[in-house]
Amino acid sequence: MDKNMVPEVKTINWKGEGDYAVVNNNFEKLLLNKSVKLVLELINGINTIDDINNILINEYKDTDEPHYIEEIVEESIQLLIDNNIINMKEDEIDGWLQYE
Repeated sequence: MDKNMVPEVKTINWKGEGDYAVVNNNFEKLLLNKSVKLVLELINGINTIDDINNILINEYKDTDEPHYIEEIVEESIQLLIDNNIINMKEDEIDGWLQYE
């Protein structure tokens, strides 16, 4: 998976339920575990997969190995793609400053 790709959430309904997320993707309701919920919360249409990896590695550097976190992020992204929850796009802002 190209770590410079930017995941973006499709128009879906989802909400956090403690450590889990419940997603209604118009076909069924899915219960996502804590790891997938953390990744989903970081998908904003701007963060690349590499950005998401770095955010979670910094947040959990005392408890998990970076390689393990990268595996979890990749598996979570693939699960979200497979369940029609996110799309992937190329990083359109590469090399440009971002302002909010």
